[in-house]
Amino acid sequence: MVVVLDIKKLKGTGVRGRLISLFRRSRTEREIKSIDDISVLNIKHRYYHGNFNFKKIYPYIREVSDTVLCRENIIPVNYPIERFCDNTLNIRLMENFILDILASFPTDSLKICVHDPLAECHEFIERLFSFVSEITVSTEMSCFYGKRAAEYYKNTGGTLKIVNTPDDLPPCDILIYKNKINAVPSQSAFIFTAYKPDIDTHSKIIYKYIPRFPNEYRGILPEDTDRNYFLCALYSLCGKNELDKLVPEICMSTEGVLSKKYLMHIMMNTDKTANK
Repeated sequence: MVVVLDIKKLKGTGVRGRLISLFRRSRTEREIKSIDDISVLNIKHRYYHGNFNFKKIYPYIREVSDTVLCRENIIPVNYPIERFCDNTLNIRLMENFILDILASFPTDSLKICVHDPLAECHEFIERLFSFVSEITVSTEMSCFYGKRAAEYYKNTGGTLKIVNTPDDLPPCDILIYKNKINAVPSQSAFIFTAYKPDIDTHSKIIYKYIPRFPNEYRGILPEDTDRNYFLCALYSLCGKNELDKLVPEICMSTEGVLSKKYLMHIMMNTDKTANK
């Protein structure tokens, strides 16, 4: 069962409303919706003053699941449950998004680099060679990628260059970051990652990829729950592997929400390093 925890603090309006709120008790409601082999328990907790008391919410959760979909910093550290935060589907959506964009560009018109410390992107890199003839990867697994380079060349004719750190990467049009970004090479035009960056940067970083939400799951989507977050749970907790075939239409970036069409327009009108 997927457990969703929705906590909100409510306030009355006006002097009278705020005064009444001081005397209102918190309330917790639960709702279960099911479809096929998926059940979703939506726990709604509303409180009016002070801080919410997780002790009141925990009995609704403890017999059901040790993983909960909720906002960050909701679950106290002394409880044996954790916030769901698996990002596997967002990584797959990022890959689908990039491949779909590359399919619309002239062959080999872009320079691509990948930062993949633990060699987790090796299958994706082989798919990238369908669109470009050369890729540079920065990695701690140089021996592994050294062997893969020969396979790439045999299978696709593509050349893989290997460097040790992101600082060693050459100027490129697209930089794909496997893990969370903690520093940004200044020479990269567009950076794709599956994790929202915590750093301030002037670089164009795309970090979230939003597909059309499947109709078959609309009936069990709790109100006010992030759709991508919910899809990630269906993928990782419920085995809905077909979701990794979705191709996103919208992305979130450090410059706001962008449609795929508009992002491609920006990329096509940006001077390419390949032509410098």
